[in-house]
Amino acid sequence: QDQKAITRLLEHDVGLLRALSEIQAQGNLVAGLLVSAGNRVSCPVAGTVHRRARFDRAASDHNSGDNPKGPPCTRPLLKLVDRVPGNIFDLRHEELEMGQQAEALVVSSLDLSRCIDEHAERLVATAHATIDALAASTRADIGRGRGVLLAVAGATILLVSGRPQRRRASQGAGGGDPSGGRRQSSRERTARWQ
Repeated sequence: QDQKAITRLLEHDVGLLRALSEIQAQGNLVAGLLVSAGNRVSCPVAGTVHRRARFDRAASDHNSGDNPKGPPCTRPLLKLVDRVPGNIFDLRHEELEMGQQAEALVVSSLDLSRCIDEHAERLVATAHATIDALAASTRADIGRGRGVLLAVAGATILLVSGRPQRRRASQGAGGGDPSGGRRQSSRERTARWQ
């Protein structure tokens, strides 16, 4: 009989342990759902969970009397939900807001980089167009300068080629004497032979 009683107690304890394990698993599931709901900034459940946690804390403080920290079984949850500087839902809310601000900054920086790229492309295109225009103007100036140089060279050749003919004509008019038949001084003769 004692053995049967011990067996019944063990079966009862095992069943109780199974029930407690299932309750704990359900509690973990609920806690996970609440945390995942709190992970969304726009989720309406987050505010409800936050208010409910505050209410439970106030009720626990009121019911515990001399023990303001609440019953031992609720202390870890209360520490998790209501801790300094804020509870986990507020902290997660701020974290998500900071993540959204970071994403907005990334988007704005990408827009700024695109704008800078567009302006740089415009500046490069303008610089290329200016360089091409200057090159064309320089080529035109070189062509005009070449024409002027050719004209000057042609005029110089004509002047040089016309000078011996005039000298011959003047020598023929003076009978081979460039002085035109008059007596030359020694200076003129020297200058002529030079």
